[in-house]
Amino acid sequence: MQCKFNKFTKKPESKTAYYLEDGEPIFSNSNSLYLIEPRYIHKRSPAFSLVDSKGKHISGLFPACGGALTGDFNNQGLIVFIGEQGFDLFITDSSPVTTKAMLCNGEMTSDLFKARTAS
Repeated sequence: MQCKFNKFTKKPESKTAYYLEDGEPIFSNSNSLYLIEPRYIHKRSPAFSLVDSKGKHISGLFPACGGALTGDFNNQGLIVFIGEQGFDLFITDSSPVTTKAMLCNGEMTSDLFKARTAS
């Protein structure tokens, strides 16, 4: 499985804006992203929406396991781990359903580690 990693750090004086600190940008020309709590009125609302610097919606992020959030981008699985100062973003070449299952079963640990150390 192929996996890419980006580390984003919160911009000073902003609640939702983050800048790319480590890794090649996963999303073309996206050196900054926004992590926004959506205000949807339906029962399947994501915990966060990932939005690029131009305001284009990238993915809804839903709670998975171990504090991770999962989503999808062009039928590729996204994994986000949020910390105090930013978040780690991974994209896989697997479907979102497969990515979530492998993450929750612990089968992705080595892939995530390799992606993080390769950047």
